Amino acid sequence: YLEPDRLVQLGRQLPMGRSNAVSINQFLYWRDHQRSFSGMATYEGRGGGVNLVEGDRPERVGSLGVSTSFFSVLGVPPQLGRDFTAEDGAEGAPRVAMISDGLWRKRFGSSREVVGRTIRLSGEEHTVIGVMARGFDFINRADVWTPLTLRFDLESSPAVYYTVVRLRPEVSLDVARTDMQAIGEALRGEYPTMMRDGEEVFARPYLDQVVGNVRPALWILLGAVGLVLLVACANVANLLLARATGRRREMALRASLGANRLDIVRQLLVESLLLALIGGGLGLLAARLGMGLLVTVKPSSLPRLDAVEIDGPVIVFTFTVAVLTGVLFGLVPALQAARVDLGEVLKDGSAGAGARRGWARSALVVSETALALVLVIGAALLLASFAKVTALDPGYDYQKVLTMKMSPGAGGSDDLTTARLSAFVDQVVERLEAKPGIEAAATISTLPLEHGLMTFFDVEGRPRPDATEREGGAQWRLTSPDYFRAMGIPLVAGRAFTAHDDADSPRVIVINQALARRYFPDEDPVGRALVQDADEPPDRIIGVVGDVRELALDRPPTPTVYAAAAQAPDETTAFLANLFPVSWVVRTTGDPLDYGGIVRAEILAVDPEQPVSDLRGLEELMSGSIASRQFSTLLLSIFAALALVLAVVGIYGVMSYAVAQRTREIGIRQALGATGGAALRLILGQGVKLASIGVAVGVLAALASSRWLTSMLYETAPTSPAIYATTSAALLAAVAVACLIPAMRATRVDPIVALRDE
Repeated sequence: YLEPDRLVQLGRQLPMGRSNAVSINQFLYWRDHQRSFSGMATYEGRGGGVNLVEGDRPERVGSLGVSTSFFSVLGVPPQLGRDFTAEDGAEGAPRVAMISDGLWRKRFGSSREVVGRTIRLSGEEHTVIGVMARGFDFINRADVWTPLTLRFDLESSPAVYYTVVRLRPEVSLDVARTDMQAIGEALRGEYPTMMRDGEEVFARPYLDQVVGNVRPALWILLGAVGLVLLVACANVANLLLARATGRRREMALRASLGANRLDIVRQLLVESLLLALIGGGLGLLAARLGMGLLVTVKPSSLPRLDAVEIDGPVIVFTFTVAVLTGVLFGLVPALQAARVDLGEVLKDGSAGAGARRGWARSALVVSETALALVLVIGAALLLASFAKVTALDPGYDYQKVLTMKMSPGAGGSDDLTTARLSAFVDQVVERLEAKPGIEAAATISTLPLEHGLMTFFDVEGRPRPDATEREGGAQWRLTSPDYFRAMGIPLVAGRAFTAHDDADSPRVIVINQALARRYFPDEDPVGRALVQDADEPPDRIIGVVGDVRELALDRPPTPTVYAAAAQAPDETTAFLANLFPVSWVVRTTGDPLDYGGIVRAEILAVDPEQPVSDLRGLEELMSGSIASRQFSTLLLSIFAALALVLAVVGIYGVMSYAVAQRTREIGIRQALGATGGAALRLILGQGVKLASIGVAVGVLAALASSRWLTSMLYETAPTSPAIYATTSAALLAAVAVACLIPAMRATRVDPIVALRDE
């Protein structure tokens, strides 16, 4: 977007937490009284879908209602046609629409004549006024944008809209916050029902809305990458130290021929920089090859990963890191090699390493062991947490269930009535349940793990505790009669909905156990009633069903109210149709995706202009809900495994070099009567000792950094003693195995050969 750092999101800070959703009344009041923003826009907090009918091919496409200032606030003009104007949002104005570049290319063949063309969206004629810029993306994905008609309405103004604004060039975010706080207080004084006690206006950078939830995980992954890089640097530094020790005679000869220390350091640094640059080039190649795989496995909740590419800034960054790491892992070996003592070299012999020079290699071994252990502990914590999440009972049987979406009301949501929708659903259910392999079919306003609407209520017969707030809140869902059977949600008490629970019968609801425990802890809730609107009759509780994790698998079940879809007022049905596509759940006896064609055909048989979309198994929906956690766990586990391999290989290399350097010493020991077991203990003990020091340092470092993982863990303590002990023991065991091979080689040293070499 244009100057994206000046885009700000406004919302409500409530006593129970922050809410992005605001009402049209609040938005209009803010807009008319603010002084900090050059533009303000609002849009539907939950974009729904519309039925696009072109020829005989109906298609559901994502849609979003936006204020006419939406694109101008974002600073992105259309590539064809014009932007919305204030007149487009006036009451009674001709219906217009903006379409996306993708829809333009797919359905209209990239024809420039699409501007001015009339298309039918959910039965209503709209004139296409423009095509949005290619590559335009928004947090609420859509292919069609239509202008909202904004009007101040004291009787009905639900808080379901989000707000994005653009700061004036001379105004800071802090000044804007102060301004909005004053406006919020003025709104409370003028319209008390629009700003509750304890409610305030918040303003934050819009970037936080887009990437705020994934930023902690990305920082952790970046830290893991840095640790792997440091382990690799320590590994290569150890190899260069060993190589520099083997070149001591060469360096002594150069010094004797007039080279000073700076000349030797410069030469060795150039060599290490060359290695680093070659490695950086190979890393870029590997990154380019791996980007496709990364995009394939990435979760949908990770924004804009598909837009990442190996471009100029990435190449410059890689070059910079390569130079820095070249200096980092090449400097210590270069300084060591530059300290040349010709007499010492001649005395030590060709194989003499000098005991004083072993401290650097030992320090590097300890460092890479510690760094590897930090990553291994982090990965183990995430794996333990992920295992607990996947083992959770969601409250329903997700196997062999097909889900799909549809946007009801081919004649337009304004003409959609509860009776029409219920009749349509009943016909489709009757046809589907007559098909072999289909056991049950039903609809719900929003599926589990998809955020829906909340309801606030009072329990009939109990006094309202506060004059301005309801007693409690719960998730609210509209369902058709067979929903609980189709989902495998157990009935705990009372009964479920039937076909007789229609508009002509008393209003009834079903609640879950979480709501029963909270509001009816010592009594049977069946037969009690909840009052959601003082002007409407109460909703009688007819049954209690098992708890469902509605919001997320790793969040406890929340109180939930299920209402009969056939009893919803017409305005509620039409309102929901604008916000949420209706979700179908179909329980099958086989692979649910095999029944997708059958379900689609039966829906079209009842209404040829009613498309369905998002056909997928409920199991896939479950997997998608934990995809972000799985992605982070997978990447961190890969980095931890890589660091562990690097550390083990590095220790193996150091110990192998130590055996080679101490061949003469081991030969003398054996000539004086030492056994092979003594040599084995000598080498193995040296390696395990260094690794033990590294493990101790690594445990302390992991404890110090564990708080960064807390937000990503579920019922797993970041300082779990079992995980720390297990990973430490596993790392020590791997090190012992790595040391065993050179240690066994030491036991086979022939004293005669070792002494003859000198």
